[in-house]
Amino acid sequence: MHLSQAESFDRIVDLGPVQRAGERSTEGDTLPARNPPVVPNSPGDEQPIIWNAEPRGVPDLHLRSYFDCREYKRCGDSYDERNDAYSRWMALYGRYLDICNREVDSSHRGHSVTKSSYIKQEMQELLDRIDSQEDDPFILYLKGLALASLSRREEAIVALVESARSFPYNWSLWTKLAELLDGEAELLALVPQLPKSFMSQFFHIHATLEVHRASEDLRESIDELTKIFPKSLHLRSQRALVEYHLRDFDLAEQLFDEIYADYPTRFEDLDTYSNILYVMGKRSKLSQVAHKYSAIDRNRPETCCLIGELCSNLRKIVRD
Repeated sequence: MHLSQAESFDRIVDLGPVQRAGERSTEGDTLPARNPPVVPNSPGDEQPIIWNAEPRGVPDLHLRSYFDCREYKRCGDSYDERNDAYSRWMALYGRYLDICNREVDSSHRGHSVTKSSYIKQEMQELLDRIDSQEDDPFILYLKGLALASLSRREEAIVALVESARSFPYNWSLWTKLAELLDGEAELLALVPQLPKSFMSQFFHIHATLEVHRASEDLRESIDELTKIFPKSLHLRSQRALVEYHLRDFDLAEQLFDEIYADYPTRFEDLDTYSNILYVMGKRSKLSQVAHKYSAIDRNRPETCCLIGELCSNLRKIVRD
C-alpha cells in the first residue's frame, strides 16, 4: 500500500517534540487533550477560545528522524529555507538543544559554571536567526528559551507571554515562565497580560505555589478547574500541595495517600509527601514508602529525597 508523506509521518509518530528534552512528566498530568479545536475559557468568559487547528505543515522526515535520534546538531544543520514552518521550528529547536547539551557537557568536564564565550555566541547567533517580527508561537517560545539562557530575563518573559497569547496549550512554556518570575509582585503584575484561557488558571496556581504564596483563593481556582477536568491528576496533586503550603498536613497527607493509591508508580511530589511524613513524625510509614519506591527506582531524585528524610528521622531518634 502506497502512503503519502503526510500519512507516513503520522504513522511514524504522533507526538510533537516540543515536550522533549528534560521536561517533567507532569505534562501528561496537566493537559486534557492534544490540539483541542474548541476549548472553554475560565468560568465567566462569554466566548470560548477557538484555536485554528490548520496543520502547520509536514516536517521534513530527515529532520524529524535526526531529532528523534537526538542528533540535534545534525537536525539544526539540515534546515533548508524552503521547508515549512514546522521544519523551521524543529531545526532551530534542535540547534538550541545542541548548544544546551554542549554547555552541560562542558560543565561536567570541570570547566567553569559560567557560560563560556563560544556558548553565548552560538546562542546569540540562534537568536539572530529569529525575525524580530516573528509571530509563530513555537518560534516565540524558542526565542524565550534562548533569551533566558542568556540571562535576559525580562525579554524572555515578553517573548513567552506573546507565545502564550497565540497558543496557550504549551505547558513547557508556562513552567518556564513561572521559573523566570521574581516573586509574587511580578506574578500579580503579569496576570492581566495573560490570555483568557483555563491554561492561565493552571499557570497561576502553579506559579503561586512556586513563589510560596498559597492562599484560600487557590482552593477556589482548583475547584473551578475541577468542574472542567474532573479526573485531572494534576489538579489533585496541586490541591494536595496547596494544603501542604497552608500547613494542613493531615489533609495534605490524605490527598497524597489517595493519589499514590491510584497511581502507585508516580514519583512526582514524593519529596513533598516525604516531608509531610517527616514533620508529622510518621517514621514507620515513611520507611514503608522509602522501601517501596527505592525498589522501583532508587536513582530518581525524589527517591533520594525520600531516603534522605528517612535517614534524618533515624538520626534524630538516635540523638534523642
